[in-house]
Amino acid sequence: MLDRTTYANVKRLVKRSCANYSNSRCLHYDTQCDYESRFGHAISCDYFEKSVLPNDDVLEARYKKAHGINYQDDLEESKNIRKCLDCSEVFFRKSNRQTRCSECQRNANRKAKAERMRKYREKASNM
Repeated sequence: MLDRTTYANVKRLVKRSCANYSNSRCLHYDTQCDYESRFGHAISCDYFEKSVLPNDDVLEARYKKAHGINYQDDLEESKNIRKCLDCSEVFFRKSNRQTRCSECQRNANRKAKAERMRKYREKASNM
């Protein structure tokens, strides 16, 4: 089952990007869209999973984790999906040493620079 925020993001992605979505209906199956039904958080759509979801790496990771999907061919891609040390958000890492999402990394760099400058000023004032 999808959590509330992931489900809301999935619905938004379906409405914005799914070629088969029109007025809460699935044109492919000629039924109500699975994600618009009241059981949408527990249902999955093959077309959505294969064609629309790969456009958003972070949402795809959350979706697959919630549905228990673990494809063998996605193993290489899953190595680049990590959880941020600070905020615990799932993010797609750009290098093998990246441990924080970009926003938390900016904050960590800012704090490290402030600490470095504090020590530098302290050392300069003691001379």
